[in-house]
Amino acid sequence: LTFGANASFQIERADQFFISQDLDSLSLVPKTSSSSEYNKTTIDPHLNYSNLKGHNYRLQIRYINIFRNGNGADIDAVSHGLTINNQYQYRFKEKLLILTAGLPFQMGYSQSNLYVNSGSHFNFNIAAYLQAEVNYKILSLQAGMRYEIVGLDTNYTFGLPLESRKQPGQYSKAGAPVFRAGLNIQ
Repeated sequence: LTFGANASFQIERADQFFISQDLDSLSLVPKTSSSSEYNKTTIDPHLNYSNLKGHNYRLQIRYINIFRNGNGADIDAVSHGLTINNQYQYRFKEKLLILTAGLPFQMGYSQSNLYVNSGSHFNFNIAAYLQAEVNYKILSLQAGMRYEIVGLDTNYTFGLPLESRKQPGQYSKAGAPVFRAGLNIQ
């Protein structure tokens, strides 16, 4: 059993400007400029467990916060993100059979003056996957499936792919899991 946490904090101050005031005679004179101050915080707790019977469990979490201090008419911009990766793996007779399953989850919330209508957005992605791998002498077989639910504000879809829309802004609520398979001979 191992566990721990990592964290970081960063401060960024940047000035940006557009170089072109007049394309004919003043091309290298700054026309407008703006300055921004960003604070970025990242926290990464993690846990790994394994035993001699072939069971392995891994949990990785990441919280990230980005804050931009507004200046003048700009509002403060903030972004929160959370990622959780759960993975269980079972190895039978060394590597003869490997079963892997997971439940990854991501969500985010952001607020900025760049978002015209509401000023903020919420998104999420949750999935479930299962994969089996068989290794025997020179032969390796893999097969797996994944199913996702994805959402942005009030629009969401089940399954993949995301391109199935009924009308602009409306996502299909039906979907299918994604399958994969492979065969390797060494």
